[in-house]
Amino acid sequence: MPAGRQLCTIIGAALSGTKTDVPDSFDLKGAMEMARYHRILPIAYDALTKAGFTGELMEQAEKMSGHQVFQQTKQNIMESRISAALSEIGIPHYILKGTTLQRYYPEGMIRLSTDSDFYVDEPYMDVVTAVMHHAGFENISYSSEKKTAVFQKRPWYNIEVHFALEDTQYPDEIGFLHTLLENPVPEQDCRLRLNDENLYLHTFFHLYKHYVYANAGVRMFLDIFVLNRSLRPDMERINRRLAAVRLDEFHRVVLRVCDVLFAGAPLDDNTALITDRILMGGTFGNAGQLIYRQQITGNEPAGRVKRNIVRKIFGTSRENLYRKYPILHKAPWLLPLCHIYRAVSGLVRKPWIARLCFRSLRSVSDEQINANKELLTISGLYEGDDSDQ
Repeated sequence: MPAGRQLCTIIGAALSGTKTDVPDSFDLKGAMEMARYHRILPIAYDALTKAGFTGELMEQAEKMSGHQVFQQTKQNIMESRISAALSEIGIPHYILKGTTLQRYYPEGMIRLSTDSDFYVDEPYMDVVTAVMHHAGFENISYSSEKKTAVFQKRPWYNIEVHFALEDTQYPDEIGFLHTLLENPVPEQDCRLRLNDENLYLHTFFHLYKHYVYANAGVRMFLDIFVLNRSLRPDMERINRRLAAVRLDEFHRVVLRVCDVLFAGAPLDDNTALITDRILMGGTFGNAGQLIYRQQITGNEPAGRVKRNIVRKIFGTSRENLYRKYPILHKAPWLLPLCHIYRAVSGLVRKPWIARLCFRSLRSVSDEQINANKELLTISGLYEGDDSDQ
């Protein structure tokens, strides 16, 4: 059994309070590399410690995990400060995803999150932006499709503020997403949280979004595994709600994959293919795979896909530039210069994004497209199109 599968089984056993036999041939170094890639190193270190592992590699993992947990602690403190600031001026808000899920892990901080996610009703957008600026954050982007603003503050604070759960990228699910805000649980002051069933569904939908539209790795499946055992949701009711948006079959696939990864359930050909892709880097690997997904699902024509890739390399949308550089409202003729500045600074600061995007433009192949069609088909998410007939 490859190191990644063995590590997932060890993690599942540790989180479930059980023990699992670890073979002498276990590749600890390979397991650690996989854990770092999937951003689950503190979880892996905790599970391996409980399994009795010691030695130099474990000491290195302890230091790295400690640093990551420290960063997570600082992120959580900043999140609490922003929440307190919003409560002080009477703005109801939710905290979603990462830090909310920490409470369901035995030791919460070991579940890392790259950012904090707030939900606030759209009429409060300008007030929330002012609160974030007062706290020292810079508004680096805004998506009108996702109705999401991204804020950053050095050295590592990242906060996304969502002004709607609806997303024009998923028109069939808009009604479903809106129901997730019903019957919230009050926490303190103006802070709310999703009730247990809606939290589970939101976490699942987030996995689905990344599985099809971006990249879903081990951590997202681990969240479903942990919530399933912590919340014990009514699966019949869950599947009825998901059937309304044709995601019930994919939900069953996800549960089987979780059992294979974390509970030692036997593999079949389909779960072997899916779990291999997840462990090797996520269901669509990296940014280079995004173009294949867009062509497979028919979500966007090829011409628009290429325009999106070029935009990823050379800058951002006109709307985002006007938000980032307010001077453009007075001097719109500076817009081309802002595009050039963003392109050059982006290539200097993040050249790997450009490399992946250029590679994407060159490397589309029928073989890779068909492989991704197969993955989506066995996941219950692809039924073919006219070109397959």
